[in-house]
Amino acid sequence: MNDTAPYRPDISIVTPVYNGAATLEELFARTNALMTELGLAFEMVLVDDGSTDTSWGTIKQLKTAHQTQVQGIKLGRNFGQHNATLCGIRHARGRYIVTIDDDLQTPPEEIAQLLRVQKATEADIVYGIYPNKKHSWLRNLGSKLLKRLFRYLVNGLRDGSSFRLITRDLADKIDGHNQYFVFIDQILSWHTSDTEFVEVEHRERAEGRSGYSTRKLFRMAINIIFSYTDLPLRAMTWIGIITSIASFGIGAYFIYQKVAHGAAIGFTALIVSIFFSTSLIVLSLGILGEYIGRIYAARGNRPNYSIKKKV
Repeated sequence: MNDTAPYRPDISIVTPVYNGAATLEELFARTNALMTELGLAFEMVLVDDGSTDTSWGTIKQLKTAHQTQVQGIKLGRNFGQHNATLCGIRHARGRYIVTIDDDLQTPPEEIAQLLRVQKATEADIVYGIYPNKKHSWLRNLGSKLLKRLFRYLVNGLRDGSSFRLITRDLADKIDGHNQYFVFIDQILSWHTSDTEFVEVEHRERAEGRSGYSTRKLFRMAINIIFSYTDLPLRAMTWIGIITSIASFGIGAYFIYQKVAHGAAIGFTALIVSIFFSTSLIVLSLGILGEYIGRIYAARGNRPNYSIKKKV
């Protein structure tokens, strides 16, 4: 795509790297052993997403030792896993492209499973899914809720992960995407429904800790909801309808009390109604503001990432 070098491997392994210096050499060695066993030519596209450790130095060492099998890309700052993955896909040259994290929680040997299923089904995408994720219960719960939300709203995937195989043809189709907020799985599912799944192993993290804090995960969920769904607008509409019906009922009740029984309504009901309606208006304006902000950001047509160096 963006790289015109003559080397055309059978498979490209795209890995977004964030503080992964401790695991990169093992990841490459195990991948190399697997590809040798399978008889496949491969390359690793390692995208350094603003690491603060020695990841870039490790990538350069791997490139020096394995000239044709390593591409190294250093981004100008941390743009996030999905943007870094998109960058790697755009630079990948293989007939098939596999995306895998740098933390060894998904053993690279499981790539053979993805290849086996794709060969049997000729699917555009094969996801490796985890029957037992080695994450915290809170992160697992959040992931399940988000996937259910997408199934309901936009006919999203029934499951998915950052461990996936996509075909060359599909990679070429997503090359033109330049959205303000990138969520790879939703972009892929927009282009095709020919998706397969295979269960793979998920292990404890080998080194360090995840770059996704609870705050970052929550923010990502909010970005996905506002960028790929109209759920907040739908919710605002239904809240408005329900509030109108409730307000009408409350008003009718107080009028009845006044007319039938001469009850003194006083200022309590009025104050409660004013505060309730004001808070609803402020909430609605906040939701509209989120969408307007994203429209404004999209007008700038900023790229999803900025490349600082390549080796």
